[in-house]
Amino acid sequence: MRAPVPRFASSNFSRRRLLGAAGFVVLFLVCFEAAVWFAFTKTPLAHTSLRNFLWYGASYESKLRALASQPDLPPDSVLYAGWLRDGKIASLPLQADVTIYGMSFSRNLGRALSLLRPELTQRVIGGPGAPMNHTYAAYQEDKKTQRRSTFAVVGLSSIGVEEATTMNRGSLYIDIPFPYFFPRYKLEGGRAVLAAESRINSADELRAAFADRAVWERQLQVLEGNDAEYRRFFFASDVLDASVLARFVRRGMSTRRLDAYSDDVRGPHGFRRDREAPQLVRALLRQMLDELRAENIRPIVFLVSTQGTGNALYELVDDILREEAVPYVNTEDSCRSDDARSYLPDLHFTLGCDAKFAERTLAIIDAAGAPASATKP
Repeated sequence: MRAPVPRFASSNFSRRRLLGAAGFVVLFLVCFEAAVWFAFTKTPLAHTSLRNFLWYGASYESKLRALASQPDLPPDSVLYAGWLRDGKIASLPLQADVTIYGMSFSRNLGRALSLLRPELTQRVIGGPGAPMNHTYAAYQEDKKTQRRSTFAVVGLSSIGVEEATTMNRGSLYIDIPFPYFFPRYKLEGGRAVLAAESRINSADELRAAFADRAVWERQLQVLEGNDAEYRRFFFASDVLDASVLARFVRRGMSTRRLDAYSDDVRGPHGFRRDREAPQLVRALLRQMLDELRAENIRPIVFLVSTQGTGNALYELVDDILREEAVPYVNTEDSCRSDDARSYLPDLHFTLGCDAKFAERTLAIIDAAGAPASATKP
């Protein structure tokens, strides 16, 4: 008859197996990290798109630093786009038929207008993906230049609504760096008031901050205290940037967080007006329209429904448009957001759609009986 194994011996054996398995897992992970590091730094894989994919989960700061460290970037690089106080706004012509504010969709509208009516003079002010809080802040900076413009296009996108409580797009979207920062507004008595401003307002200041950790930390403190969606784990660099597995985990967590936030701001029946971001967008839009008219500038609202968002943006602000009697161009009217054929691979509209938006804009301008060019004597 086989003698029974003492309980303490069985327990020790199980513990050794568990420790052995854990050690194997750790060894495997170390070998995996080393193999990936070697493959994507010392082999031709270092120059493939797969390397960029593996980098997606890195912190947003690490991506900003990588962009800012590139030498000889062209003037149209995203590093130089969207800054409010780098001198670009002040360098624009002081007279134009139309000033276009907003994101890249607004810029594309301006290009389509130039093709259809080259004699229409333009000033274009904005940034890639700019939300309404950036657009309003850019307008405030532009007012300081004492410019003259007959019309102003105010660009507003559905995807930008959720960003109205942020000070940088990286607070929500960590995969692609958009370096420029913008002010934070908050609601007081139904009005949007300035609550905080960025310490960094140009590409040169960003590079200087990256060279001085204390300056950068002060910028992060501004975000932490005012940007409602800022989370240091996703935004600021840390030791996890060096780990492929940690980057995968961070990217997954970031995606889930963004989806949850987006679903909270925009539900199945449209934007939720009891949330701060939609409320801010409405207040900022109304204030900008009122201020433009006080300057005797005729506003045209450009509503951009990004892919899959339906007509939710128009429904969020339609009462404002009616009350203010403001003409508008709604992309959903001519290029539906549920039709993939309306969009290019980069999710901008096709040239055909941009032409339709431009035709509608020109019809509004012509109906107003404006002179052919505000710059003509």
